[in-house]
Amino acid sequence: MFDSRYDWEAPLFSLVIGAIKFLKDTKYF
Repeated sequence: MFDSRYDWEAPLFSLVIGAIKFLKDTKYF
């Protein structure tokens, strides 16, 4: 699914999604 050149984007994307969910859960975002 991911090209080897973009292996760093998978964990980064997961981190961003996790941050957004955290902000929504805390009603900050």
